[in-house]
Amino acid sequence: MLNRVIAWFDARYSPIALAQDRQPPMGVNKFMFYFIKQFRVAVGLRMVLVAIGSVADALMPIFVGLVVGMLATTPPGEMFSRNWPTFVFMVVVLLGVRPVTFVLDQLVRNHAIVPSIVNLVRWQSHWHVIRQSWTFFQNDFAGRIANKIMQAGEAIETAVNLTIDAAWYAVVFVVVAVIALAGLDWILLVPVAVWLVLYGILFVVTMPLIAKYSEDLSEARSIMTGRIVDSYTNIHTLKTFSTDGHEDKYVSDSVLDHTLEFQKLMRVFTYMWSVLFLLNAALVISITWLALAGWNAGTLSAAAVATAIPFALQIMNMSGWILDIGSNIFRQIGTVKDSMDTIAQPIAMVDDPGAPALKVDKGGIVFDNVSFNYWRGKDGTVMEDFNLEIRPGEKVGLVGRSGAGKSTLVNLLLRLFDVESGSIRVDGQDVRHVSQESVRAAVGLGQPGHLAAAPVDPREHQVWPADGKRRGDDPRRRAGQGRRGDRRPAGPARPHRLRCPCR
Repeated sequence: MLNRVIAWFDARYSPIALAQDRQPPMGVNKFMFYFIKQFRVAVGLRMVLVAIGSVADALMPIFVGLVVGMLATTPPGEMFSRNWPTFVFMVVVLLGVRPVTFVLDQLVRNHAIVPSIVNLVRWQSHWHVIRQSWTFFQNDFAGRIANKIMQAGEAIETAVNLTIDAAWYAVVFVVVAVIALAGLDWILLVPVAVWLVLYGILFVVTMPLIAKYSEDLSEARSIMTGRIVDSYTNIHTLKTFSTDGHEDKYVSDSVLDHTLEFQKLMRVFTYMWSVLFLLNAALVISITWLALAGWNAGTLSAAAVATAIPFALQIMNMSGWILDIGSNIFRQIGTVKDSMDTIAQPIAMVDDPGAPALKVDKGGIVFDNVSFNYWRGKDGTVMEDFNLEIRPGEKVGLVGRSGAGKSTLVNLLLRLFDVESGSIRVDGQDVRHVSQESVRAAVGLGQPGHLAAAPVDPREHQVWPADGKRRGDDPRRRAGQGRRGDRRPAGPARPHRLRCPCR
């Protein structure tokens, strides 16, 4: 039976649903609410359940005071006959309201919210990030990006549930406590009010620092993860070329930076907890002294003293818990902000609204006065006013040294980048004005290891250097043969690999 109930709560939300607006917003509050509002019913239900549980817990000191008052005023033998309605109410709260509320809250929290929101944040973040341009991924570590996506889900879930479990619970509890103490003697509210002000100041001062240092720590962790993952990803290159501990230093520097940021965060915790212990000691002593002084003066009963002192002790215990939870919440908020800066970036290369699919009839390709650079101004220029026409059915090989722009031409055709000026057309259609998916579906690419590796035969292929300028028709020059008496051939001695932009 219980498994069927749990299964019902498990099925309330899908972890692979997509929001109507697929662009996560910038701003920590907006970013978190973007995901939380998709669980608004479950979150609202949790707030109601936690509030009921907090009121039930706040009744415990009141019940203690009532029992002490009964002991002081009820003759032996009449305890239950005279006070049975009060005892029934206590039993209903302790054996009915409190357990039922706790079970329902656990079902909503652990089954409707936690698993789904963690993976929904990851899925929707991944769905958005994977649609970024190639440049986005070229400018960052893959491990760093993945770490930011993975940590965002748990950080948002933890921040939301801890806020309800601790902050919301504490607000309701303190309201009940203030009402109860005011009913006993308003003077008891003075130390509570002073304590609340000082506790609020401590919270306001330390929590932003914790959020900032947590964000810095999260970034340092992402960099450290990225460097370690990058080392394993490029292990062949490292084994071949890395010498003199260069790679060890590259990773160890990130470990030291992460440790330094961790130490800054822990320093804030040390100061925070030291001040809190002094505040709590002052609160308990002041309320206890006032309660006993009131009893001594005859203004407070024993039941009132038995109610006031447990409230003070409970507030003291709860304050440390709230501060610990609160610091954890702000740590998660710092992590969320660190993740948001990567996840919520607007997609730079998008299709035109209603862009049609590319229609390929013949397969003709035209590079028309194409200029392109890698966003470094003239220093990054790869080609300028480049022209090339590949007629339908024609096979063209692009030959050039590494970095000459052969792969860039193919990437521009696939619209992994946009040209700076000019246009690229397939059967007369500008690739910028059709859907990216249709362009990439129409262009076939072979893996580098499977490209043609035979020497270029000038009798069968036109050989163009990657600068797009056709050389003279001297067969010896096209075949890579130097003049008689030359010590080295005019062309490359190693076989060319044909790179065909499309097929």
